[in-house]
Amino acid sequence: MPKTPAQPGAKRVRRSPETVRGLLLDAAVDVFARRGYAGTTTREIALRAEVSEGLLFRHFGTKAVLFEEAVVRPFARYLDDYVDRWIAAPAASIAVVELTAEYIGGLYDLLRDRREVVLALLAANEHEAELDGVVTDAIATSLKRVEALTTREATARGYSMMDPHLASRTFFATVMGMAVLDRWYDRPGEPRPSRDAIVTEMTTMLVYGLENRGSGERS
Repeated sequence: MPKTPAQPGAKRVRRSPETVRGLLLDAAVDVFARRGYAGTTTREIALRAEVSEGLLFRHFGTKAVLFEEAVVRPFARYLDDYVDRWIAAPAASIAVVELTAEYIGGLYDLLRDRREVVLALLAANEHEAELDGVVTDAIATSLKRVEALTTREATARGYSMMDPHLASRTFFATVMGMAVLDRWYDRPGEPRPSRDAIVTEMTTMLVYGLENRGSGERS
């Protein structure tokens, strides 16, 4: 629907810095998802957000920083929020199936909701020199926190054969593959499995894989 032209002499509503920042982040996600990192300009993002390009640079400095904040940071925040919810719980007080299903389900939903921008992120991280380290640096601290939580739970549950460093990254990669690359393994003419079925299958495979490793060592 076309916008109503501003009346002569009408005052322009001044938007707060938080509002402007939010508009720029939303616009960046949309444009990066459609055009990729290399094909996106800061001018296009500013136009999409209906703010000046100068304000974009004032808030983020560079396109690479905006990409990090709009595309990468939401995944780091999800990991941090997940760890924060569980870190205060006594070790082994929560069923491992519940612990794993919440992690997998929330991460799967986030990755599915942002599927196109994740693909843009993967392509940019491989081919854009100015993004060297952006993805890994932005998410490294959060993954280390997941690793620490994995170590705590593995110790409490007797999974001493598990490598927490590799396990935490394997969990993340498994969920990403199912959420983002699903079109590669869909079967033509057959309905796609439901979200709950996919989350349950991943949870079962990961949980019982760990339990079998732990019990195998103890037997």
